[in-house]
Amino acid sequence: MTTQATQAAAAPSKSRKKASQEPATAAAAAAPVEQKASPQWVHFDGFACFGIERMRGAKILGLSEPSVFTPAKDPTYKWPIDNLRDLLHFYMAGGNAFCAMGHPGTGKTMGVQQFHASLNLPLLSMSANPRTQAYHLIGRLVPNKDGGVSWVDGPVLMAARLGMSVLIDEYNVIDPGEMTGLNLLLEGRPYLVPETGELVVPRHGFRVYATCNPKDDKGLVQGRHTQDNANDERFEFSWFGYLPQEIEVQLITEMIAPYQPSLPAHVLAEKFVSVANQVRKLYAGVTDDSGALDKTISTRVLRRWVSKAMSASTQGSLVESPMHYGLERAWSLSCSDEVRVAVHELVTQTFGGGDYKSSKDNLHTMQPAGA
Repeated sequence: MTTQATQAAAAPSKSRKKASQEPATAAAAAAPVEQKASPQWVHFDGFACFGIERMRGAKILGLSEPSVFTPAKDPTYKWPIDNLRDLLHFYMAGGNAFCAMGHPGTGKTMGVQQFHASLNLPLLSMSANPRTQAYHLIGRLVPNKDGGVSWVDGPVLMAARLGMSVLIDEYNVIDPGEMTGLNLLLEGRPYLVPETGELVVPRHGFRVYATCNPKDDKGLVQGRHTQDNANDERFEFSWFGYLPQEIEVQLITEMIAPYQPSLPAHVLAEKFVSVANQVRKLYAGVTDDSGALDKTISTRVLRRWVSKAMSASTQGSLVESPMHYGLERAWSLSCSDEVRVAVHELVTQTFGGGDYKSSKDNLHTMQPAGA
């Protein structure tokens, strides 16, 4: 696919160098890959895709083979049924823009990625930041090797050309004024590139996904904006919460079992999840001590804690308290001292053992290896 700077852009100035005639867009660069792989549209059984019994027999359209753009499938992923329902309805109804909202670490990005992985669908992904502007998403003119300028697609316009999904992570850190430039594409409408005069008609299969952390009065997640109403109303929304306790216990049990601990794996898993849920309640403000914590233990952090703690438990006397050691490395060393001590007291109450001794309290961090 070939694009170039328009003659109109070159006409006002005789000193402007000629635009290149070579393919310059990301879509053009991806074209050989697209031609090489030729997966077919097929119907999958819902149970085979998502592992949920109630979906057995449901027919869902997907691609026969993954491509280089398809996310890797995570066999340990546990589906939140409400979010899977929302993703499926959006996909099957031919929706254009989908926003996954929720607290940090609730699986928003992973949910979108694993949905595409389960159906072998291609997905472009980018992470936004406060300096992201509309041209980062749509495209811009850049200098080329011939001394001219060429148009290069951004990820959203590239996805529109190729008929695939694009995920914009941390969407609401972007300035609301910048996002109004996406409004036409969020509705799946043709987009006229002002710099080249080219009309890009989105191909079938083009969808925009976004993830957002909620903006709240406590300011626990920094730098989030309330998006423009005209932009907001083009999205469908789904709230991603933490996994139900029984599902999270199952996930953690599967992580612990290979370590063959002295206690049954499911008993230890229940203790890990119990600590995480108590921290989440304090963070989210659903207890009398609402707002007592300014950080939460997400499923992502919980899995890291379990991994560190169980690995430390196999190292003999090298680690005195694996549960405390694992939590420090996974999360609590980044907390305020007050929060860190309070959560580790909760760990001691839940798991038992000696008092918590933080490595952060050590004046001298280096000790002789033989000590």
